[in-house]
Amino acid sequence: MGTRPKYALPEIERRWIVEQAALPQLESLPGVEITDRYIEGTRLRLRFMTDANGTLYKLGKKYGDREGYSESLTNLYLSETEYIILRRLPAVQVRKRRYPLLGGSLDVYEAPGLPAIFSVEFPSEQAAHGFVPPLLAGKEVARAPAYAGDTLARQANADTQGPA
Repeated sequence: MGTRPKYALPEIERRWIVEQAALPQLESLPGVEITDRYIEGTRLRLRFMTDANGTLYKLGKKYGDREGYSESLTNLYLSETEYIILRRLPAVQVRKRRYPLLGGSLDVYEAPGLPAIFSVEFPSEQAAHGFVPPLLAGKEVARAPAYAGDTLARQANADTQGPA
């Protein structure tokens, strides 16, 4: 993957759309509430995660150096105070609930019209290439910019703004 930025790790991930009709019953599964804020003019993502175990705050950066299924990623864990200060920055926001499912995770977005996304992270490109997705996985969107988190956040925000 070329030279990775210092302290960044490779995130090796594949993603698929899950049609509403293919969604399993999720009510009994544990889940994590996630709010992602994509800071305008940057590649930074401010994340707030909460579940039965507590709350976690992170600042992440994906470097855009995608090769195959890999992309360099850095995360910094924040205090609540740091999160509150950083969330003042202009950003687009999206909320979702993440469920552990079939060796991966299923993200179900709050905003109407956004697709559910099933994703799996892998230890290597070889493992990613050899993976056979479960039946609920529809069209693969791992390399599709239209299904990147910041794009979905912009779409969610555009849909809630109404006509200009």
